[in-house]
Amino acid sequence: RAILPERADRHRQAARVMDQLGLVEESETLFRRALSMEPSGVHFYAQALLSWGRPGDALMLLQAERQGCSGERMYSQALLQLDRVEEAVGAFTQALRLCGASDWTLRAGLAKARLLSGDTRGEDAVKRLLEERPDAHGLRRAWLWVLSRRGRPVEGTRHLEHLKYAGVIRSDEAAALDRARRGLPFKLDRPTPPTGQAR
Repeated sequence: RAILPERADRHRQAARVMDQLGLVEESETLFRRALSMEPSGVHFYAQALLSWGRPGDALMLLQAERQGCSGERMYSQALLQLDRVEEAVGAFTQALRLCGASDWTLRAGLAKARLLSGDTRGEDAVKRLLEERPDAHGLRRAWLWVLSRRGRPVEGTRHLEHLKYAGVIRSDEAAALDRARRGLPFKLDRPTPPTGQAR
């Protein structure tokens, strides 16, 4: 029986299978083996680290290897997951230059980073982005946090009701909706940094 030669792409393929089976440790071993054979394939391993909620490790890998659209995309996502929002604004801006200004995920990342950093340029963008993808609940929650800080219950009601009718409203958001419907200021905590493939 013939034995296939060892190749980085085969290790990565096996790593993805292990990941799908929930065998993260085995998957990571295979990604590392692939990386030792093909250092230019760092983005595959970095993407896995992001999906496992390990943005700090992904960021370390990407520091020296983030040229091009794919690397800059993951670098900006890692910064946002680490709540380094001011740096994420610059990284998302660069990623949009490299990947194309129509990329919804990058536009949403930039808008969210701007909202969380207090940059008002994210406000107009977030409205357009939510019209394009109403199910972007993470982005909507970042906008709701801004609305709660600004004392805007009327606009907040609309977005909180959207979460309710989508079946994803949380208990603190339900309490905020009750107050907002009565025209009272509502309070929501600052969104926690996303992990994995958050929308």
